[in-house]
Amino acid sequence: DGRLAVNELLVPAIALDADITDPSYRFLAIDRAAWENIEEDSLLALGVDRVVAVDHPLYLPAHTREYLSTLERIRIDTLMTGEI
Repeated sequence: DGRLAVNELLVPAIALDADITDPSYRFLAIDRAAWENIEEDSLLALGVDRVVAVDHPLYLPAHTREYLSTLERIRIDTLMTGEI
């Protein structure tokens, strides 16, 4: 129901699967949020209630992984672990 924070590479597949034709206001780029060091309260104010990540360095760089570890009130789901 809220805004989903996710790596930009995952947005098309998630949007298509959920029949979302205009994902522009439904997703937030978590890598950008990490680089801009957006505070968790700001993410919550934007409607982010969940982060979906693929646990692989290509999709989840170390900087973003460290950023996610600081979030305490936003649910973080991992879609996949291990090697591709």
